[in-house]
Amino acid sequence: MSTHRSRVLYATRKLLPYLTALVGEETSHSLRARLRELLQKRQAQAVDNLVIDLLSDHPPLRSWLNQALQGDPFTEQRYTSLPGGRQVTARTWVCPQAGCNFSWHIPKKGAPIPPCPLHQGPLIPKPKPSEGSPS
Repeated sequence: MSTHRSRVLYATRKLLPYLTALVGEETSHSLRARLRELLQKRQAQAVDNLVIDLLSDHPPLRSWLNQALQGDPFTEQRYTSLPGGRQVTARTWVCPQAGCNFSWHIPKKGAPIPPCPLHQGPLIPKPKPSEGSPS
């Protein structure tokens, strides 16, 4: 699978839970069904352009996807193990709004990060377990 295709599919999967808030109940229902159908076909054929066409018909979705594809997200949260068994964890970015569970993984420092699709605000780095809040 090409890198571009996997980036489009990753961004689309991350966007699915926020469709109703972005385009309304009626539109999101049919859009979600069509996107899920396309995502299921991903291994049989290249569907990234179909997904982009579908999302591009809706300005808030087109804008978010455009920002998301400027980065270099990946579907795995860890890189392949380095010699010696040490794992390198990718940084996770989250929405700071209370109750929002949107997250985004990036492979390297400095990669662009899209805004939260629900709140349109910037994401912040998720604290690492060792960076927990002070007691």
